[in-house]
Amino acid sequence: MTKAEVMGGVERTAYWTGYKNGLQRRFHGDTFGTPQEHDQWMGAAGDGDEEISEQSRGYRDGYLGVVDLQDPANGIQILRKWRDWSVDQLAAMVGVTAERVKDWEVGHMPSEDEMRILEKLRSE
Repeated sequence: MTKAEVMGGVERTAYWTGYKNGLQRRFHGDTFGTPQEHDQWMGAAGDGDEEISEQSRGYRDGYLGVVDLQDPANGIQILRKWRDWSVDQLAAMVGVTAERVKDWEVGHMPSEDEMRILEKLRSE
């Protein structure tokens, strides 16, 4: 949160505002914003308005933990739940076994190739 506050005063203000809001939603759930607002910000990344798109990207990154691939147990599980994917579905999309996905979700690191695919899935 501190990084978002500092960076928001220096560059990409809309992104960092969204990031802070996404973090708050992630950790405070429905006590921060309505479900409708959450859905709006999660889906607005393709909006024609660049500032709204940038804020939405920040919100998604804050909420999803930027699908923190340095913390796969947290980031990948959040991505999977947000997209409503089963372990088997995510495994098929990445081209690995369900066991491999389960390994990530308990803290094993994806390979560089797997991380690239996961990051692409996150940004879709």
